[in-house]
Amino acid sequence: MREAGATRSKGKTIDNTADIEITVEEAKDLLSREPRTILIDIRSNRETCLGYLKGACFVVPGLIGEERSRLSPDPSTPVVVYCSVGDRSIPVT
Repeated sequence: MREAGATRSKGKTIDNTADIEITVEEAKDLLSREPRTILIDIRSNRETCLGYLKGACFVVPGLIGEERSRLSPDPSTPVVVYCSVGDRSIPVT
């Protein structure tokens, strides 16, 4: 999982805020303490048919920059991007 807008930095996101890789437990904690967090699922339709996280927005990886602005114009809003394994969500930000 990748969280955009975090304080620990491993790189820069599309909107030039810090991004980090977080665990499932850290994502769960973030979602519970920061209700405005945007959860973005970048898996295929076939994968989402098997299950998904409640409240997630489904976005094609190449459109994350556009969709992020549409989902929340406030750049300080935390964003968590996830896929099934992590190999697709890591390069997205």
